[in-house]
Amino acid sequence: VLEEIADLYDFQGENPFRGRSFRNAANALRRMQGDLIDAAKNDKLQEIKGVGGKIAEVVKELAEEGDAVLYYELRNAVPAGALELMSVRGVGPGKAAALYRELGVDSLDAFERALKSGETAKLKGFGEKTVDKLIGEVKRMKAARDKALLDRGEKIAAALNDFLNSLAVVEETAIVGEARRAKEIVKRVEAVALVKSIDQAKADIANSYATEEREDGSLGVPEEFETDAAIWLVEDPKEFAPAIFLKTGSREYLENLGVRVSDAKGETEEEIYRAIGAPYLPPEMREAQWADAPDRFREPTDLTLDDLRGMLHWHTDRTDGAHSLREMVEAGMKRGYDYFAVCDHSKFSAFVNGLTEKRALEQKAETRKLSEELGVPVLQGVEADILKDGALDYDEDFLGEFDFIVASVHQRFGLDENAMTKRLLRAVENPHTDVLGHPTGRLLLERPPYAVDLRKIIDACAANDVAIEINANPRRLDLDWRELYYAREKGARVAINADAHSTDGIDYAKYGVLTARKGGVKKSEVVNASPFEEFETFLRRKVNRPLLS
Repeated sequence: VLEEIADLYDFQGENPFRGRSFRNAANALRRMQGDLIDAAKNDKLQEIKGVGGKIAEVVKELAEEGDAVLYYELRNAVPAGALELMSVRGVGPGKAAALYRELGVDSLDAFERALKSGETAKLKGFGEKTVDKLIGEVKRMKAARDKALLDRGEKIAAALNDFLNSLAVVEETAIVGEARRAKEIVKRVEAVALVKSIDQAKADIANSYATEEREDGSLGVPEEFETDAAIWLVEDPKEFAPAIFLKTGSREYLENLGVRVSDAKGETEEEIYRAIGAPYLPPEMREAQWADAPDRFREPTDLTLDDLRGMLHWHTDRTDGAHSLREMVEAGMKRGYDYFAVCDHSKFSAFVNGLTEKRALEQKAETRKLSEELGVPVLQGVEADILKDGALDYDEDFLGEFDFIVASVHQRFGLDENAMTKRLLRAVENPHTDVLGHPTGRLLLERPPYAVDLRKIIDACAANDVAIEINANPRRLDLDWRELYYAREKGARVAINADAHSTDGIDYAKYGVLTARKGGVKKSEVVNASPFEEFETFLRRKVNRPLLS
């Protein structure tokens, strides 16, 4: 909200100091220790450098009321589509203001028309190449409308479920569809509700939300839950479990099983599977790709979040993280992790204060001290940048100082497929590389994967005993679950990493596990689901590392 206020000030042409002060405060609050809400309510925010009285007042209002007068006034003083326009990569408040004042552009659709018609050529900063990029950005943003990433989709589904359970006519509910199958992008949230009376349930739901009865038999709630929402109502308790099974889907999976609606009978899904003569399959795996996998990889996954023993690939306030090494490790210990490997950014990522050799050695000493103090293994890893030529961005001798190395691409995404493939192959073949981080570089609903021959990269990871990361950040979920069957067939191992930049971010691991489950991954195939002794053997498979010495 503070950043939006800064953008709104800039859009209005206010003194740039105002916007800058709100942005600085947003960054300061991200790094604060303790509970933000408590600090706001107890008037402690001004003790934080960069948070003045006016900003503290705004945050207190947000904490207590859910909105703030200043925020409300600024939102209502600009066109409704201004925030969406400012969010287009390459636009920002200044250009958005010029577009509005000079061309009357006040929405994403109007911006697209102005770009395609050539009107934007009248303004500074809209050259031919820029316009082409912006048209692509607008198309991407429009395609992302009414879709949610998995973590947000789960929250929307939970809100729908909570609403249904608040109705007296509802006896039992279940989330189904894409959210239950843990799809990385949720286009529609769906729930099944067992009700005392379908007619009464429809009336009660319509009292709260606009609804529509659809041809597929669902009750649509099209405008209230950020994505499309559908509710399946059943009166007969015998129809509840079959409805859950059928509406969980996916349609392609059910077709591959040869299931007809009349076949689905039973009081539980397990009974339904027995009735149709098929082994029970977890909801996450019920996709078309399951049918195409070799038989030995179609068995139900046994992997759970509790199986993760090692917390790998996370960041601290030495680079772009919000919390200290100690805070991150202690938060991980509370969640049940047994060993840890910090992976702050390497020196090439100067824009996030990447570690120079000197600072890396200082952190190494810190990990040794903390490991001894807390009685748990705390390894010093690094997220090493893969440079354009495939080299990692420390020399070979210094790479040997680290206990653990995740190699990742953070720049030059536009290489052609051949060049990018060679680049990643060289990084995978480096004996110091333990894990290939977020292998395709995608940001869901934001940035497509870079061009690369992914099958060659998976083959190389298997051949060089380099684990492939399932980056659990919901914006990434990279490696894509669809590629996991191939990776498993080739014998490649995976590492499920939260890529946490704060203590809260540690909980992203859940989404990595759900993604792994979609590909049928077993506990034995995950390097950080093993005890530390086995993980230590993995780290020494190619280079002799003096771990914790």
